[in-house]
Amino acid sequence: MKVGTDSLLLGCFTEINGASTILDIGTGTGILALMMAQKSSAKIDAVELDEGAFEEATFNFKASKWSNKIKAYHTSVQQFDSKISYDLIISNPPFYVEENNIKITNSKRAKARQDKDLPFDSLCEEVMKRLSDKGKFWLILPTDEAEEFLAIAKKAKLFLQGEILIKPKPSKSINRIVMCFGKTKSEMYSDIFTVYDDAGTSTEDYYELTKEFLLWKRR
Repeated sequence: MKVGTDSLLLGCFTEINGASTILDIGTGTGILALMMAQKSSAKIDAVELDEGAFEEATFNFKASKWSNKIKAYHTSVQQFDSKISYDLIISNPPFYVEENNIKITNSKRAKARQDKDLPFDSLCEEVMKRLSDKGKFWLILPTDEAEEFLAIAKKAKLFLQGEILIKPKPSKSINRIVMCFGKTKSEMYSDIFTVYDDAGTSTEDYYELTKEFLLWKRR
């Protein structure tokens, strides 16, 4: 599985705020857990249901300089046996509704993208159960799915506290939203972020946001 822009943006925008315990739901290859390890001194648990992705994440964690504080678990979050109350939960969740007949031919990609194993209502339920009272939950979704998730989160008593609206280019519409939720209502902030200019070159903002994580130099 490739490192996607969605995960990169989510990992960069997520604020640690002194979190000592972090849960990455659906870690995939482990990119978000590794980014959280680079940004913090927290203990990080990463759950992944797919066996191949779990094995890859485990390999990546052990090969990193943060192997002492990240642990991968081969399980669904629904079956994850942990009594920890997490200060920060992060997820780049599956977002294509399987019943909408989205056809993805690669089975691993389909599992990562379709919500059969982690529908939004289950995700909200698990976050509410595992998040500390003052903890934050961060995720990224396409705009249509974000609207759907907001309605489900509201019913679950998860309150939107901040959002970053992602535009691929200045001339394009918003296509992703990075969202921060908590268990209490607060004054919400909203920002707009553009990834590329209309010529397809990374914006200076994107470079500055990601430079601590990507092996690149600004031309």
